Parts: sequence; C-alpha cells; structure tokens
Amino acid sequence: MLDQSNMESAGPYRRSEKKSPILMQLPVGRIVLVLLTAGVLFAFFWATYPHFARAKIWGHLPSLILIWLCCEIALSLHSACNLRAGKEAGIQMEPPVAQTSRRTHLYAGAFILLFISLALNLTGLLQKWDGGSGWYYSIGGFLPWSDAAGFMTGAKSLIEFGQLDSWTARRPLGVLFYSVIMKFTGQNLLQTYLITTIFVALSFAFLSMAVMRTHGLAAGLMSLLLISDFFEPYNGLFMTEQPGLMLGSVGIGLLWLGHFFRRWKYAMLGLFIFTLALSVRAGVFLALPLICAYAGRHFRSKGVYSLKVFGTAVVAVAFSLGTSPILLKLVGPKAFTYQGNFAHTLYSLAKGGQAWNLIEKEHPELFSEGLTEDVITKRIYGYALDELKSDWGKFAKTVSGIWFDSLNHPLNFFFPVQFSFNKSTFSILLSLAFLSLLLLHRAKDRSSIAFLFVFLFGIVLSSPFLRLVNGYWQDASTARVYAASAPLNCLAFGVGLGTLVQGVRRLGTRQGDESADKPTPAASATGFFERCSFGLSVLLAAFVLVTPIYVSASHLEPKVGNVPDGCADQVPIVLRLAKSSFLEIVEDSAKDIIPRVSATAYSRNNPSLANGPIQFASLRPGMFLTVGLNLLDPSEIAYVVFQDDIRPYEGHKVQICAVQAASLKSHKMYLGQVVKVLEGED
Repeated sequence: MLDQSNMESAGPYRRSEKKSPILMQLPVGRIVLVLLTAGVLFAFFWATYPHFARAKIWGHLPSLILIWLCCEIALSLHSACNLRAGKEAGIQMEPPVAQTSRRTHLYAGAFILLFISLALNLTGLLQKWDGGSGWYYSIGGFLPWSDAAGFMTGAKSLIEFGQLDSWTARRPLGVLFYSVIMKFTGQNLLQTYLITTIFVALSFAFLSMAVMRTHGLAAGLMSLLLISDFFEPYNGLFMTEQPGLMLGSVGIGLLWLGHFFRRWKYAMLGLFIFTLALSVRAGVFLALPLICAYAGRHFRSKGVYSLKVFGTAVVAVAFSLGTSPILLKLVGPKAFTYQGNFAHTLYSLAKGGQAWNLIEKEHPELFSEGLTEDVITKRIYGYALDELKSDWGKFAKTVSGIWFDSLNHPLNFFFPVQFSFNKSTFSILLSLAFLSLLLLHRAKDRSSIAFLFVFLFGIVLSSPFLRLVNGYWQDASTARVYAASAPLNCLAFGVGLGTLVQGVRRLGTRQGDESADKPTPAASATGFFERCSFGLSVLLAAFVLVTPIYVSASHLEPKVGNVPDGCADQVPIVLRLAKSSFLEIVEDSAKDIIPRVSATAYSRNNPSLANGPIQFASLRPGMFLTVGLNLLDPSEIAYVVFQDDIRPYEGHKVQICAVQAASLKSHKMYLGQVVKVLEGED
C-alpha cells in the first residue's frame, strides 16, 4: 500500500515498490532530447513561415496552432519517456488518460474551437468589407454579380412571388437556404452575409470538435484552420459554396463520429446531410455508392456484412437526393430541369475536355431562341450523346487523364487553394499526416481510417466530372466544385496529425500495448456532445428543407400598380430597396467600410474588369449602386445607379424611371431615379 505522501509524489502514476519520485528516474539526456525536439520543430516552423514577424493579430493564428501541435508532440514524447523509464525502474505505471476522455478538457476545447472559428471567419468577412476587396462574383466586395446575382434574385423571387425561377431551380437548396435568412432579415444583404458566415463558422467548429473528440485539440485546430482557409475566398459571396460547406462540414463530422465510435445511426444521419450538401453544391456524387457499400462492411455484426446498414444508407441517400425535386413541386416554376447544368459538363467531356460553357460557343442558337430550360437541357444531352457515339475515345482519354493528374499532384488536387502555411510547411505536414494514417493508427481504428481512404478515393473517382480539363491547378474559382467534400480533406489532415501525436505517445508502451490511448468508458459511450450534435443536425435539416415552404406560403404578393407616370420613353422599374443592400461610392479620404466603398477600391473591384459592361467603371463619388429583382419583369436582374441619396428609401418598395446604360444577357445596368414610394418599410 502507498501512503498519502507517496501518492502525491507519484502524481498521475502509481508505483509498486520504490518510493523515489519518477523524475529522479529520468536521465537528463531524455529531458534534453524532448527540449531539442521541441526546439527543432519550432526552428523548422520559423524558417518556413517568414511572415510570422509581420503578420497582423489573426495572421499569427497559424503559427500558434502549429506551435501547439509541436508542444503536444513534445509533451507526448516526454510522457512516453517518463512511462518507459518508470517501467525500467520497476515502477508499475498507469499512463495518463487520453485527452479526449476528459470531459473538462472536451468542453474547454469545444469552447476554444468555437471561439476561434467565429473570430477567424467573421474577421475575414469584416476585412473584405473594410476597403471593398472583392472577387469575380461580387462588386466592391459586397453586391452580387454573375451567378451570385442569379442566386440572390432567386431567393427574392421566392419571397416576393412564392416560387423560384427556372435558373435557380437547377440546384434549389442553396437558394432556399438564403431565402429563409433573407425573409427574416427583410432582404437585408449585409445581415444575410453576416448570418451566413456565422452558420458556416458554427459548422466548422462542429467539424473540428469531431476531430478533437477522437484525436485531440491540436488535431481539431489544424482541421479548423484548413477548412477556414478553404472558405476564405468565398466568404462574403452570395454563392452555394457557403451552404454546401456548412452542410458538408456537419455531415462529414457526423459520418466520422459514427464510424469511429461505431454508432451507425449517427453515420446515417451524417450521410443524409452530406448528400444534401451535394444537392446544394454539386460535387463528388460518385463517393456516395462507395460510402454506402463500405458502411455495410464497417458496421458488420460478428463478421457478417450488414445488409441492414447498407440498405439504410441507400435509403438515406435516395431520400436526400429526392428532397430537391419534391420541394420544387411545391416552390418551383412550372418548367425547370433539376441539375440541368450537368448536361454542359457531359458535353464538354465528350468533346475531349473543354471549358464548361463550350456548348454556348458551339451552339449559340440554343440560347437565342427563347427556349425554356428543360428544352435546352434535353438538346444539350442529345448533342453530348451524339459526340460519345461518334468518338467515345475522347471521353475516355479525358477522364483517365484527369484521374492521373489527381494522383500525380495530390497537394494541388486535394488542397487547391492558398493556405496559411507556405507550401514547404504544408507539404511536410501533409506527408506526416498521410504516413501517420497509413502506419501509426491503432489496430482498432483501422476500419475507421479505411473509411477516410474510401471517401478520398470517391473524390478522385468523381474528379473528371468536376474539373473537365487535364492539368493540376491551384485556383479558388475551380476549387469551389469541391466545397461540399472539402471538409473531408481537412478532417483527414487533422486526424492524421492527431494519429502522429498518439503514435508518439505510444512509444512508452510495449509493442502491441495500446493502453496509452485506451479511452475510458465515458469516452467510448455516446456523450453529451454526440447527442447535441444529433439534435442540432436534425434542426439544421429542417431549417433547409421545411422552413422554405413557410417562406413560399407567406410570400409578399407584390402589387406593382400602374406603370410609373412621367417616365415617358424611359424604362419603368419596380424594386424593393432593402436595407444595407447598396454601395455608396465615396471619396478616398472618407472611411470606406461596407456599404460605403472608396472610388479607388471600387475601381479595382467592378464587373468592367471581369468581362462585364465597361459602364460599371464610370461610377463616381456620390453615386449609389444597388441590384435587385425587377418586380415588373422577374426574369431580369437589374443593377441601378442613382445620383441621388437612396438611403431615405431603405426598406421601401419604389417605382423608378431609368435609362438603360448597359446589358449583358439578363444582367442590365440602368441610370435611375426614384419617382414614387409604393409600400412603406416592412
């Protein structure tokens, strides 16, 4: 028996016979080795991250997370040395319990991940708004342009008229998500961006918590940093990447927890939500049959393949894919083609790997005859099948070439955007994560790790239908097709580094003894975190699938009245000027935070620089620019420039007399003036 003093001196370890403190049994060389290891890791990081000293406060976050990982590796090495030295000294040791089994650490880690996720992604949004930095799909870093404008007006169409337009009906779930937010914000664009970013940040926190739950806080932080980096180019855009990333993160997090803890119901819910993510942001559909097939093997009972789980997985996928067509019957237009833009993809592949819009160049008559979406799609499929019949070799060569490029350039394929770490640092970390997943995982985790590789193989298998052209790339505009599945890449990266930490910790155990990472019963059982995640996921699915029906049923039924008096030969327009949904061009000396943008910042981010009308470049300080749904012609996306202050009309529906300044398909630019207020503030 040990007396109280001996128990205190032993700390978390138990000693059988000898009473000398454990630190007395450690050679000085082992302590020096641990310190040197930490020092070398930090020196490597410092040398490969040159912006450390010059970065702003949030720019230091990658360095701090990497330092945390280095310290965790060093402490795990210290623990392993301590444990082995105790055994050599004849002291019976009980290794410290893994971090993921400690409820206190779990809650503290969850709070850290939640705080960092919100701070990191909201800061990224505010930085875009401070100075009006934008991208191809935004004007001045705020107003939607191109596809983004189509998604926004589709959401407005549901709010105003109770149904989507035919263009957004091709992939409706993302627009339905936005319509719910815009309904409750009064179509306030600034608040819509803000709430969307909060939703996405919460989903990233959940994904990283799932990694932390199984492989520790450092691994969760790495996954969080990586997925936030992927999201950065799309933050503040009105695109389907945001809800796709949100649902993908939640679904993949549940899939991982379900497979790791062998809770098949969690995995099935995760599969359902991940399939919803693919309906929002079309992507790696060929991964779905692989996940279903592997689920039956992973959740087998007594070595027998589980047809029950396999069947449930198939039903979950089928039901999830069927939700969009069902919703379109309720809130969609009369003529539409669900996922109709896949016809463009198939035609491009059949032609040997060309640009997505190749059909528009080779058959412009399809888009100039006023045909409906369903007719256009059927004709494109017909052209694609004719090409395949005449020369299927082009298709086969392109598909095989893209598969080869995906495997030959894994860094650019799986992580095709610019991340916080430079390429050297990230390449080494990625190599360590990959080798750890292959070589250092525990035997009991082998099936869960295999699930990650099956999923990654499904991403590669789907790549030809997403990339279209041979060659590797590193560009946010092409990476967005992987938005729904990108959380899996980031989760696998974090799990790999967490496996490395666990492997180092096991150095102190005998070969084949995995007690150092053996979780307590509380860690293996379904805990509070998993139960909450299950409930929140159900609420999220209801938010995306059920709430839009209310939005449609409570649509505003706008009454536009007569054509505005006094417009003469000008164009009459009826817009709802929602709050904080415009740009005000100001002098460079004025403070420029959205919705105000300096003239210089606007000149760097407007459609005239992206094959848009050159008239957009003519805006000067004192002018206002807004975009909205022309209630007199719901098929038209109207950009209206005002020379007078429109802030007194915020939240009102107004009649405008305008002169058309430019036209680009459905995107038209007008110079207008408010002549009448039709409805007051909502």
